[in-house]
Amino acid sequence: MKYLDHLIKYSRARPDKPWKILLLDGHESHVYKPFQLKASEHNIKLFWFPSYLTHVLQPLDVGIFRPWKHYHKIAIHTALRSLDFEYTITSFFRDLTLIRTQTMQKYTIKNAFESSGIWPISYKAGIKKMRSYGKKKRSIEEVKVEESLDLPPLLPTRPDEVWNTAATLRALADRDPTTFSENSKETWIVIVKKVDI
Repeated sequence: MKYLDHLIKYSRARPDKPWKILLLDGHESHVYKPFQLKASEHNIKLFWFPSYLTHVLQPLDVGIFRPWKHYHKIAIHTALRSLDFEYTITSFFRDLTLIRTQTMQKYTIKNAFESSGIWPISYKAGIKKMRSYGKKKRSIEEVKVEESLDLPPLLPTRPDEVWNTAATLRALADRDPTTFSENSKETWIVIVKKVDI
């Protein structure tokens, strides 16, 4: 109910205003009668996604979560490259504004609704998405046949890769540990002790 109160307040939903639509999954709290009545009183039409199809029809699942995961992964990799070896909840909140800004672009949100077939309304988009999940999976026998193909052996590790790794470790050992966070400093000390450069 608190969510509905929040929605009513910030969308300015009232009986004298135009109708709004609220897309819902089949969670039991959304079937709660007082929730439905309050929404109806404020000109909010509730629309439930069919069971087990939110991954196909819900705009967040279809078009928002993938870019969100992408930008979150970039934030983690950036932290690791900065030698922040432990990505904690504090690190996440530090990066949250950037992740949200990069993900919640106008075109991303529009494409999410379009890809799910919500707007413009298109049953074909939903059916196309459902069919993509229904594609035949390979059997164990098919995988075994693929694995038994005669492939040439892999070349040995190239010396320049070894040299690059050693150079990276040397650069890491030369860094000033006082600029690191406590967790990163401890990890740095352990790595430098273990690796003879």
